[in-house]
Amino acid sequence: MGYGVSNKAALKFLALNENGNYFVSNNSALSDEDKLFLENNSIEYEENGNTYELLNCEKIVVSPGVIPVNPILIAAADKGIKILIDLDLIENHIDPKIKKIGVTGTNGKTTTVELTTTVLSSEYKAVSTGNIGVSPAEIAENDLDFMVYELSSYQLHYLNNVRFDFGALLNVTEDHLSWHGGMKDYFESKMRLSKFSKYFAYNSDLLDIFPADNFLTVDSSNEKSTCKIDFKKKYFRIRNNGETYSVNYSGLKLLGKHNVYNAAFASLIGIYSGISPENIENSLMNFEPEEHRMEVFANYKNTVFINDSKSTNADSLINAVNTFSSRGETVVLLCGGVGKGEDYSCLAETISNKVLKTYICGDNSLKMKDFLENRCDYEIFESWDILIKKLFSELKENITVLFSPGGASFDHFKNYKERGEYFKNRIGKILESL
Repeated sequence: MGYGVSNKAALKFLALNENGNYFVSNNSALSDEDKLFLENNSIEYEENGNTYELLNCEKIVVSPGVIPVNPILIAAADKGIKILIDLDLIENHIDPKIKKIGVTGTNGKTTTVELTTTVLSSEYKAVSTGNIGVSPAEIAENDLDFMVYELSSYQLHYLNNVRFDFGALLNVTEDHLSWHGGMKDYFESKMRLSKFSKYFAYNSDLLDIFPADNFLTVDSSNEKSTCKIDFKKKYFRIRNNGETYSVNYSGLKLLGKHNVYNAAFASLIGIYSGISPENIENSLMNFEPEEHRMEVFANYKNTVFINDSKSTNADSLINAVNTFSSRGETVVLLCGGVGKGEDYSCLAETISNKVLKTYICGDNSLKMKDFLENRCDYEIFESWDILIKKLFSELKENITVLFSPGGASFDHFKNYKERGEYFKNRIGKILESL
């Protein structure tokens, strides 16, 4: 049900490795390439809508974006049909010797997964998979020591039978509330990772879900591991199996306190997995920040331009503003996108106290206006082109121009990458003409 990246990879893998009868139901039109693959493999399909034909099966492998209250899924559950995702389906094909790390959280998942994979790769063969855009079906038969899964709340909601050696919950703030129907279901979906993990880590600075006084805690029947951060001296103190390790993170190139937390998770997982502190430190130092994540890409007369298009919710926007304002920089903010049912009270407080002026464009403009009214200098625009022209007409020296949308991209762009490229290209062309 659904024929996106994850289900395409799973079906191609199964068509080659398991005998069976398969049926594809897609809510939109299938491409000619997709149809050719299905027809060449004698796989029946329907497009431009899901029908109850889906119920003539033993299992439904659902694309994670399909909402749980979909009538077809409800009917399937009533009939006792198993509802799975690609991770469940591929699990039995993964060598049990491969250790699996699961990472979830509202923000920082991709960065932490990539950091963790980099740390583990210093001594082992490790790859990233899951919500990061690579299905485990694409790497299931590789010779690996570790698979590091990025896990969305959608995936965790449906997850059935994947077992992780180590699970990490980075943080939980409001996001995807319209899909989950509220914060309770969203939080419970994130917490499901603990049920599938032998060891489970969480940030007790941010999550008061267990009684703990340490930054990260890994609980099991016979072991407790912790990681504490010394922000002044820039090192992590990690306890594991009765030993204490020190990891210096002063070479970390990632910006912001939240990325120190992400690096702490990667370091704790590294120590748990037997990586030496020296190799962890080198991995953190050599890790290059990804594009569209607080990316400094231009400087004009001491005015710095930041592309943070990966910011798709209010909390990530707040983190970005705090990162630059805490360094004493004067921030001008460009934001707006598709909202996710969030309460913008904290966002409004951050903007009103730490942003010189806010330029807004996107579906959530009017909702943001309700929270910002009479609290700060802001302006709303119908298009990003008009917004950027106005920005440059008012541009001052010695400021930080922060593009951190704080919402999904689908109102004007295909994805956050296209949005970030648009912003960088548009700014770049204007700067070239000055």
